[in-house]
Amino acid sequence: MPPCSEALGRHDPYIYSTAVYSIASLLVGVVPHIAGVFVGRFFSGFASAVPSVVLAGSIEDLFGVERRLWWILVWNSSTTLGLTVGPIYGSYIAASIGW
Repeated sequence: MPPCSEALGRHDPYIYSTAVYSIASLLVGVVPHIAGVFVGRFFSGFASAVPSVVLAGSIEDLFGVERRLWWILVWNSSTTLGLTVGPIYGSYIAASIGW
């Protein structure tokens, strides 16, 4: 996806991935069959990966070298922190509401 966004622009990958992610998430919530959930989760995961790989190019377009370094650091740190803290935080929420 990054080479396509370099050649064709970054607007379309963001728009199309958002549309696919929204439709796939809707599919997960609406379809009562487990196969539909698997398909929806696959496409929502695939579509949600697009902004994370195109973001570095967007930051490169917006900021100079010195500011870009800090924005990439903040982006990478926050995604890693979310992956680390999310399950712990989710466990506390599930325990507090009785799931």
